[in-house]
Amino acid sequence: MGGSGLMEDLNESFREINTQTENTEENKRLELSRWTWFMLISIIAVLTVLYVNSVFKVNSILADINQQEMLLESLKNNNYLLISQAEKLQSADRICKIAEASLGLVRNDKIPEELRQK
Repeated sequence: MGGSGLMEDLNESFREINTQTENTEENKRLELSRWTWFMLISIIAVLTVLYVNSVFKVNSILADINQQEMLLESLKNNNYLLISQAEKLQSADRICKIAEASLGLVRNDKIPEELRQK
């Protein structure tokens, strides 16, 4: 009986060693798993921040583009008004009226002889 008690003690010791080894491997797996999750969550958080930042930048750029397009339309309208004013100021009727009123020039309805010969 003394021999079987010794065997049982040895078997019990081996079971404890195996249990401890399994526990340390399980702890390592849990620790590795915790670090993996931590890194995964950290990467997702950084990517989310980068995405939100890019969305804000895109919105800002779109607002700038919209503002520049409105400015362009305003400048085109002003340019059109200036062109029409320049055409109005260059009209022959206006120039003739000013020449007759201010300078005392007289309108000659006859065609100049130099033009008749050609």
